[in-house]
Amino acid sequence: MQIDGKQKRYCSQNLFYRVHSRNGEKVPRSWLCYSPATSRIYCFVCKLFSADDNSFSRNGFCDWKNAASRIQSHENSIAHRNATITFSQRVQVRGCVDSAIVEQYRQKCAYAKSVLERVVSVIKFLAERGLAFRGHTEILGSSSNGNFLGILELIAQFDPFLSSHIDNHGGKGKGSVSYLSSTICDELIDVMGKQVMKTILSEIRGAKFYSISVDSTPDISHVDRLSCVFRYVLNDGPIERFVQFLSMKGHGAEDLFNSLYSFLEKAKLDKKYCRSQSYDNARNMAGKYSGLQARIREKNPLAEYVPCFAHSLNLVGASAVNCVTTVSGFFDFVQNLYVFLNASTQRWELLTKGLNSNQLVLKRLSDTRWSAHSAATKALSKGFKNVKTVLENIAEDPEEKVEARTTAAGIAKKMDQLEYGILLELWTPILDRFHKASLKLQSPQLDLNEAVQLLTSLKEYVNSLRAQFDFFEKKGKEITGSTSYKEENQRKRKRSVQLTRHDGSAYETVFSAQQKFRVMVFLPVLDHLNSALCKQSEAYSGVCDKFGFLRNIRSLEQSDLRRASRNLIDTYVDDLEESFEDEILHFKEYLLADTYLQQNEKELKCSIELYMYRALRNSSALQDIFPNVPTALHIYLSLMITNCSDERSFSALKRIKNYLRSALGDDKLNSLTVMCTESDILRSYDFNETLSDFVERKCRKMNF
Repeated sequence: MQIDGKQKRYCSQNLFYRVHSRNGEKVPRSWLCYSPATSRIYCFVCKLFSADDNSFSRNGFCDWKNAASRIQSHENSIAHRNATITFSQRVQVRGCVDSAIVEQYRQKCAYAKSVLERVVSVIKFLAERGLAFRGHTEILGSSSNGNFLGILELIAQFDPFLSSHIDNHGGKGKGSVSYLSSTICDELIDVMGKQVMKTILSEIRGAKFYSISVDSTPDISHVDRLSCVFRYVLNDGPIERFVQFLSMKGHGAEDLFNSLYSFLEKAKLDKKYCRSQSYDNARNMAGKYSGLQARIREKNPLAEYVPCFAHSLNLVGASAVNCVTTVSGFFDFVQNLYVFLNASTQRWELLTKGLNSNQLVLKRLSDTRWSAHSAATKALSKGFKNVKTVLENIAEDPEEKVEARTTAAGIAKKMDQLEYGILLELWTPILDRFHKASLKLQSPQLDLNEAVQLLTSLKEYVNSLRAQFDFFEKKGKEITGSTSYKEENQRKRKRSVQLTRHDGSAYETVFSAQQKFRVMVFLPVLDHLNSALCKQSEAYSGVCDKFGFLRNIRSLEQSDLRRASRNLIDTYVDDLEESFEDEILHFKEYLLADTYLQQNEKELKCSIELYMYRALRNSSALQDIFPNVPTALHIYLSLMITNCSDERSFSALKRIKNYLRSALGDDKLNSLTVMCTESDILRSYDFNETLSDFVERKCRKMNF
């Protein structure tokens, strides 16, 4: 740096580039170099090959005030041009001084890349399956060196290159580069996980509209993990992706909001394009006034809250079971039956031998999904008589312990009750329908109208069962062999009930055992199910009012279509143009004339909304005619229906961070989980460029 009056002059970076006077193109001056030791610049080609004596080739140049003009004058001089030509010719004939080192470096990089290609393949294999990497030791040849080294040794048996590498470089300790250490493995896991997440975020930005879902669970080390899942639409349809576990500072709605929004800012995702959010029914998330969904809607009113359909259905069933004591007792009986027979290997063997080949073994009640009780009731219904026979044999076996015989006799006696037979025959089809609906609701391809239609169909199905008491009673009698109710022969005193102060007393109405069971058990269960389904359906009415017409475009009147499309335009002012109203009317006529749709509608493997979206996206001509219709369908298909993808990430979490891997770090956990849950991206992604960058960084540290 030089001080010229009040100005400070120094060597500028612009001096190392020549700017074209006409088009402004910048060309680097590769011949110009700077020496920090002397604080001067030199022309290295003139210093080596020019006989001309000037400051650029002798002692260096430092007149920064006139640097630009002097450099331009020098590079246009004949001496400089001749020196540059001499240098270029010498390089072509003999090469540079470091050419041998460069060639050795390239060979080292190629060798290292070949090794790491095999390492990356092993990491892919283990990560997508959620398997452990390390063992108790890192000694090659040991049976306790873990899956990572073990698989590499297995591959080496059939791969001469890897076998030679392990023999020459493996297990030599510090200072020896083998690329098989846990450090290299962890670095590659981090790089690969970030590349998968980068791909997902790139897809979200490209899709524009997205929806979010978060849910939390504690891991094996008692740390809460907040799973973050995005739903967005690609050309083939909607897709849900896990991104990472967000950091949590608390369980309050504000803490969750801060964690989520800080991630969106870090990921550079535009928050204004969030079109829906879906959580379970926890108050801190689903709260109408102060929950997470309310705080997000304060920032973005277009982020519709859609309660998780799967959780809502689970709550419906769980509440119906607890509304009647007799029903709770029935499910306790089903669980106790399984626990008793499963507690002893001898009793379980008697059960399996006693069942026919087409009958199912007993199942326990599910701890998580209420609809999964279907497996338990279905197995008991099919093998009811055989199970009862097994219990009677155990009760009569003198070699069994008294406690076991007494328990078996007590359970067998309950199986004689007509009430339990009716409940078994009632709950088996109900649970089967709810279970199949629950599985369908967990599909990422499901859309809003289809989910609402599924809930409505369940409600109508449950309502239709109210008139079928005689049918279930008949089946209960057939399965139990009993024709009378438990309380049928019990004598009851007719108690006087005083109606008013002046009317005297009157006898209460006495129901028969059949009527009492129907009125106090059968009907309340169905009514509670129906009421709960209606209540849950109402939670989706607001969203359905906006998008429900998309399923029935062909059958709606023009006035209804205009009203619905106008409502959508008023809601999404920045997304839909005024012409959308007329586009919908025109699009209706287009669908009515679609011969392929008319002939193959029943064979479609997707919803009608997804069919319309694909047809529009795959035809640029149709997009020109209907520019706003695909946008409306895009927003609709991006709505988050359930948060089941969060639950799937929890399953991956339990496999990846188990009691043997409880010290797993946050970054490594996120990388392994995203590679496990989004294994399709992991498999299809080409890590060649990433691997080349990684190798270049590592090879620079090698000794030549």
